[in-house]
Amino acid sequence: MDSTNYTTSDHTEAINSARSSVVSVVNEDTYYSGVIFAKENDVVYILTTTKATKNSSPTVVFDNDISVQSAIVGEDTDSGVALLQVSVAFDVKVFSTLDTLALMPGANVVAMSGKNLHTGSATYSGGMISEPGSWRTISNTRWLSSMIEMDVTTTTSQEGGALIDLNGTLIGMVVPQPVQSNSRMGYALSINELKLIYTSLKNNGTVTRGSFDVMMKDVSGMLAYEKSAYNISIDTRNGVFVQSLLADQSGEDNLMVGDIITAIDGVEVSSMSDLMGILYTHQPNDTVQVTVVRGGQSRMVSVVLE
Repeated sequence: MDSTNYTTSDHTEAINSARSSVVSVVNEDTYYSGVIFAKENDVVYILTTTKATKNSSPTVVFDNDISVQSAIVGEDTDSGVALLQVSVAFDVKVFSTLDTLALMPGANVVAMSGKNLHTGSATYSGGMISEPGSWRTISNTRWLSSMIEMDVTTTTSQEGGALIDLNGTLIGMVVPQPVQSNSRMGYALSINELKLIYTSLKNNGTVTRGSFDVMMKDVSGMLAYEKSAYNISIDTRNGVFVQSLLADQSGEDNLMVGDIITAIDGVEVSSMSDLMGILYTHQPNDTVQVTVVRGGQSRMVSVVLE
């Protein structure tokens, strides 16, 4: 029998290429996970769940079984993401990332945890993703986080861990069930939003942002029949479509269902990623001038952010 003739799948190579970039994050004997997001000299930055930073700075356990005490750089309660830093004297592998816009419904993904020191094993689960969406991570936040929904069962130990594609590229961070979610599905915060959170936490130790409190989607992701229903030209590719209002914003001076957001304060908005990047530079109660296409005509409305 050939001892090198192993049973593998399409997931195996992806897991093997990514496993050293996923860590365990231990707080009071409870295991969560984290992803190695950046490295500057000997300082490693790790994104994880705020569950792992409750009450104290957690211990980070790398895939090589070396344990290091962490320092908390910052926490974002609205998304449930925390940023840790540790100093190491060994090589670590930072995740490569994939733009969320490149993800298509039906793509295969793997959710990964770090090692459990009691068992020596890590937890992996796989499935496919749904259409992109936005959810509240907690009931009292106005912010709608950009999330990936997947038919993947996840465990507490995987929270804060990696969601990867079959190339082993990071596309999101596994999070607990958000508000109004499907209990049979798993969820991950999208990589595009993770990048914004990381930058804000690293620079400021906290995150501030303003919200429109509406459901939106990229025009580029709309199919022909969807565009036809709202008299949107089939050739329209840029902008963000307003799907529904989550609070009373009646009146022509506010956003309306069917609007296509094309700019904020004169800055072009081609996609949800552009829009989020702008909202992360604001805070609640800021007033922004939003350029929308409504009924085929461009107009500007003033919106007070939530």
